[in-house]
Amino acid sequence: MGRSLSLRAEDWKSFIYELPKNFDLAISSDVREEGDVFVRRLSFESLYKSPYDVNNRVYVDVFIPKERKLSSLLLFVHGLGITKRRKVLYSLLPRKLARLGVRSAFLTLPYHLERTPAGKPSALWFRDFNDVETAAFFHQSVLDARVALRILNDGSSPFIAGISLGAMIAAITLAMEESLVGGFLILGGANLERIVWRSLVRLFMNEEGCSRGECHRHYRIYPRYLREVERRGSFREVELPKICFLFDPLTFAPLLRRKKVVMINSLFDMVIPPKSALELWEGLGRPEIHWLPSTHGLTVFFGNRISNIIFDKIKGEVSER
Repeated sequence: MGRSLSLRAEDWKSFIYELPKNFDLAISSDVREEGDVFVRRLSFESLYKSPYDVNNRVYVDVFIPKERKLSSLLLFVHGLGITKRRKVLYSLLPRKLARLGVRSAFLTLPYHLERTPAGKPSALWFRDFNDVETAAFFHQSVLDARVALRILNDGSSPFIAGISLGAMIAAITLAMEESLVGGFLILGGANLERIVWRSLVRLFMNEEGCSRGECHRHYRIYPRYLREVERRGSFREVELPKICFLFDPLTFAPLLRRKKVVMINSLFDMVIPPKSALELWEGLGRPEIHWLPSTHGLTVFFGNRISNIIFDKIKGEVSER
């Protein structure tokens, strides 16, 4: 169901990321063979209705190994502003995992690729969102991921992976979706004040929604908010000072400590700074972390190394279950 973008932060807190108890979907699909994998294209209507019809159709590319070696599934969530050309690069990861024997899927996020409304590129849609519109974006993204996981679930062990913005969405989805065994946060970080205003992201953002000074003032009380979330065991039970706390991965860190989490970050990342990655790492209870000798943009060229890390971890987890 759609929700009004005029709702207060407290209103969003009560329902954000929650799936309806019962829902029916009309799913379209077709299958094609591409070399040593089959690719199944799924599409369905998003459970959240944004103001743009083109954005409300969800697309998932499923890479199916011809020889399935592990009873597992990996859902991959891409980063901000992906283009058709960059999708080819991003798709190499789920495709490589399928070749290794892991059924993998690529989720197209709201306002990206086929889901982009006319008028401006996906990255500019995101840049121009105010806080409530950003909350709606994260809400729709997480719902789409949760629904995709349920459609694809065949009793195997499900995992999620995301890169950059996708890592933030993957972290929240991992916290909200009980069925997920674990997740891989690639170039993931937390503390939005640090990411937005103390990295290269500041050159991209505008201050029409929340200025740097306002963001700094709110984040001075964020540690107290986090302590209260951890004490109560739920963000829904805590007074919400600012709606952006609902899409900062640190808010969900206590819920993630019971899951298997692996972080993969770049040493020279100026978009998701190492300090931001380490803040998330600490919040998650210091899970396994791998550091790549790379920048944010060049991390895609470490695809083989990343896919091997993911495959080895999934193989180990599945063999223990």
